Amino acid sequence: MLNCVPMRATIFSRMGRPRYKDDLGDVSENGGLTRDEPVASPPAPTEARAEGFGKLVQLSRSRCEGSLAALARRLADDMHPRLIAVLDLRLDQTLAEVGRQFGVSRERVRQLEARARVHCLPLVRDWAAPFEARWRDQLRSFATSEEELFAELRDRRFSAEPQNRVGRLALAMLIPEARYPFRFKRTRVTGWWTLDSADAHRRLQKLGASGPLTNPELGAVLENLGVPSAFPIVLVLNEARSPLRFRLDASAWVRPKAYHRDAAVALLRQRGEPMASSDLAATLGLNNKALVANLVRDHRVRQIQRSRLWTLVDWRRSRSETHHGESRPTV
Repeated sequence: MLNCVPMRATIFSRMGRPRYKDDLGDVSENGGLTRDEPVASPPAPTEARAEGFGKLVQLSRSRCEGSLAALARRLADDMHPRLIAVLDLRLDQTLAEVGRQFGVSRERVRQLEARARVHCLPLVRDWAAPFEARWRDQLRSFATSEEELFAELRDRRFSAEPQNRVGRLALAMLIPEARYPFRFKRTRVTGWWTLDSADAHRRLQKLGASGPLTNPELGAVLENLGVPSAFPIVLVLNEARSPLRFRLDASAWVRPKAYHRDAAVALLRQRGEPMASSDLAATLGLNNKALVANLVRDHRVRQIQRSRLWTLVDWRRSRSETHHGESRPTV
């Protein structure tokens, strides 16, 4: 499990071991396999460690007993490697995907996973007792990164990703309501956990009431919503149905339902003075009449009667607008 790479393959192919047809036969109480036809005998403990977790566990003799590498060694010593293989693959694959790889049904994979969890959960609880409460506190925020959750538990002699994978297994067992990876509509944000997906979605949807926003303004709004500064918000907002989209010609995040109007408002704010509709349309690459039709139904802008320039409603009228038909806004 610890030497896996992000690819759709069985744990056996990742370790250079051929896949046997009987690898997912009935699992007996001692972790072996039972079927009518003869099967290979269970591997020795050293071989089990190599097959189940790979080089990391073979080399792992960490002095820090609370490390993720130490947990991996403990699981490899006490569990059958094929049960560990099922838990490993189920971290990021569905029952059907695992079943297709091993040539068994989804129900058979579900049974094996349930058996593996029964063996694994006591070991994980014993290992995580000192910091389980800390994990729960960290997960109460909008979203929590794996760097924050697992950094102090890694053994620096080994790479981070395999140890993070062990951490995912442990955290998912200890706190079943925690969700990984973070999801927003169809977007998956790997490396981030959340405890309340519905609350996280509600916070992100509130961005739709804030457009248009420049990048600094977006950062301030996200901070008020409790979104961590390290959270990859751009990845989430690139979702087709996100509450905001970045518009390059306006250099601002705008709402999809007010795409052109928000862009015009953003341009007026950046310019700091009234603009003609033709100038706005040329900058945004729009038809002038179509833009005017959008602006007349927006409560944030108005047209100066004499000069026919467009200005923001929250800019106070000045004497120059009254006498000369031009507005110099005072914010």
